Amino acid sequence: MREQVLEHIDKLVEIIYSTDKVGLDQAFIEFIDMLMSLITMEQLSEDSDLNQILLNLQEAYIKKDLVDLADVLLYQVRLFFEHSTVVA
Repeated sequence: MREQVLEHIDKLVEIIYSTDKVGLDQAFIEFIDMLMSLITMEQLSEDSDLNQILLNLQEAYIKKDLVDLADVLLYQVRLFFEHSTVVA
């Protein structure tokens, strides 16, 4: 599941930096669904670092600040899941 989430981050960033940004909203919804499944599966809902990252992700998406969104995805979400250990 982690690998799928990490791959989807790459897909989202590719869409963000494309000229037409076709499918961004749908890809983001799919990403959030996968992310929530991963968080539930790995019992990470109480992790304060992850919760702050999710708030940053939400804020960037709501503001439609796509550069910030890409940065949060690449440098916060990706790093968190690459470096954290599996609990479950």
